[in-house]
Amino acid sequence: MHDTVQAQIIVALDIDAIRGMLDTFTLSAVEHHAIFAGRMIPEKYQDLNQTILVYSTSPIGSGDIRPINFTASCRAETEYRVQSLAELVYDALNRTFGTGTYYQAVIQPPIRETDNCWHIPVEINCRNSITT
Repeated sequence: MHDTVQAQIIVALDIDAIRGMLDTFTLSAVEHHAIFAGRMIPEKYQDLNQTILVYSTSPIGSGDIRPINFTASCRAETEYRVQSLAELVYDALNRTFGTGTYYQAVIQPPIRETDNCWHIPVEINCRNSITT
């Protein structure tokens, strides 16, 4: 279930406005925009400056109900640029529907990592719809 939701989030983020703010890289002669899934950006792409990393932040516990949460970690060279990127991610996901899933998003405050790197986590709370 998590993999499906994560894939839907990445598809929702793959829009012109967001792609225009991201770095690109070439893999097998195909250009890709810097949207990654997993716990960290692959080592050979960590020098990119404008990226999004989507990863699960769901707690694991006992019980029948398990929340599905993700974070879209937005990174950019300036505070203004990362704020703009985070707002685009928020707009693409907040109060939207994926296949059987409803998304709500929250933008966290910007975090300065280095002189030329700012980070903003956009938290994504996912709700499954029940169909009969």
